[in-house]
Amino acid sequence: MINLSEFKVDKTILLINIFQTYLSTIASRLEPALLNKIDSIGKCVINYLHTKNISTNKKTFSNYSELYKIVTEDSELSALSENIFKTPEFQSIYDETVAYKDKVQNEWEGSKQNIENIFENHLKIDVPDKAVSVNILHPYCYDGTNNQNNEIYYGHYKGIDNKNYNLVYLMHEYMHCIFPYKSDWNSQQKYLCHSLIELATDNELRVRLGDCSIRYDVGHEEL
Repeated sequence: MINLSEFKVDKTILLINIFQTYLSTIASRLEPALLNKIDSIGKCVINYLHTKNISTNKKTFSNYSELYKIVTEDSELSALSENIFKTPEFQSIYDETVAYKDKVQNEWEGSKQNIENIFENHLKIDVPDKAVSVNILHPYCYDGTNNQNNEIYYGHYKGIDNKNYNLVYLMHEYMHCIFPYKSDWNSQQKYLCHSLIELATDNELRVRLGDCSIRYDVGHEEL
């Protein structure tokens, strides 16, 4: 049984997501109102990091689970985060993310049985009953990843108007949690695992959900 056990918006995870966006090229493509909010929040964080001589390379801020631990266990970072949470800019982004979370969760709950049937009857994949939590991100600060264990981090603007985009993406990340890379795998073995997940979700599941006429920018070219 597919077990996405919890859909949530964690403020610390969302703050990390916002700061990642601030550091990335995504920000330049955002609507001015949202960009201004992200700019305001990003500058608060980056000013603090500069005082501590901490690198602001985007790669440093790519691992949600590690960063969550750092932020919540550092008293100064925790205090800074709490102050940012109270700002109107953050609250606005948080409210929009919660609304998106409710949408994605409702879509998932309405489609879960159909997806389980597709995996069991067509793909012949017996999915283990492993509980995985979904951390929803702001759809315009888009990202989709996982911790190879029990946490998914996801939000994408393409899912605002197309529920199947959300469903396929969630199942892709869920499969990575079910079939994580082994520590002794080389790059080719990781590519093979990722390719099989893409075949099952980005392609076969997407088509069987009815999106065969829709072209997505899905799949990694190197796979």
